[in-house]
Amino acid sequence: MAEVESAQGMADELVAGDVATGGIRFAEQVDPAGMNAADRLPWGAENLSGGRVVVTFGGLYGDCGTYGGWVVAAPASGHVPILSARAPTAARGGI
Repeated sequence: MAEVESAQGMADELVAGDVATGGIRFAEQVDPAGMNAADRLPWGAENLSGGRVVVTFGGLYGDCGTYGGWVVAAPASGHVPILSARAPTAARGGI
């Protein structure tokens, strides 16, 4: 995972390295629509399940902003679509 700044603001990317060349195989944005990347961070360890990388998101230290908790499952191949679910809270529902 990498946090990057784009023209739209902060974003999270799933980055895959190539062990043979040391290069980057792909970098794919994994923020679902509706998630505010500025007030949350990936908190759990990334897991591989069923060919998808599963990432959990919660808030920044000190509970800044109105973040919601998210679970995102991105294809390990780097191709969309991603699957996502948000915690059923109005704010501050980290996962």
